[in-house]
Amino acid sequence: MRTNRPYVAVTFDDGPDGTWTPQVLEVLTDRACCATFFMLLYNARAHPELVRRVAAEGHEVALHGADHRSLVHVSRRAVRARLESAASELAAIAGAPVKLFRPPFGAQTVVLAHDGRAGIDEQCALDPPFDRAGMAELLIGGLARRGLHNITVSDLLAVGNVHRTVWFSHYITPRARQVAPRCGCGRPLSSAYREGGRDDGLAGIGTEHRAGRRHRDP
Repeated sequence: MRTNRPYVAVTFDDGPDGTWTPQVLEVLTDRACCATFFMLLYNARAHPELVRRVAAEGHEVALHGADHRSLVHVSRRAVRARLESAASELAAIAGAPVKLFRPPFGAQTVVLAHDGRAGIDEQCALDPPFDRAGMAELLIGGLARRGLHNITVSDLLAVGNVHRTVWFSHYITPRARQVAPRCGCGRPLSSAYREGGRDDGLAGIGTEHRAGRRHRDP
């Protein structure tokens, strides 16, 4: 998005999570900013009170899928039916309209982070657990120091012009490395994610890096 005002849309995927989403919401409240939460329907069913809290506190509830399976090899008709059903149920839980959808494994917006988990435990054991609240504080604080104000994706779409590009940040600051744990194999979690074809949950932390390559599903 291109705007003539210092706005940025921070988004969180894979939630809601009973442990991390409340802490992320506290960070957003302390920073007096809004974000968009792309939720998985099966997590929303497990934590309906968090879905409603996200909406009640002025954030945007959006759909990340009924589950975290890739939709690349599913027919258009089946995808549409599945998404319409999931969006309708998520909206009923939230008590607010669900207007946006981000496919699993792709379709990154301005800044991508995670407040929940989807398949992480299947790949490696996290020790210590990944501090998503610490990540949110680093990310939002860093954006604020650049003079950027966080708003929801829908609000950003309303004030800006769409500019199609792809942005990845593969540089992680030393402070961010303290927040991100290592997996059971001893590698930094971010590198394990990249090698496994998953989002690393840290896009946007550190120095921006624009890459002219497409994001591919695993």
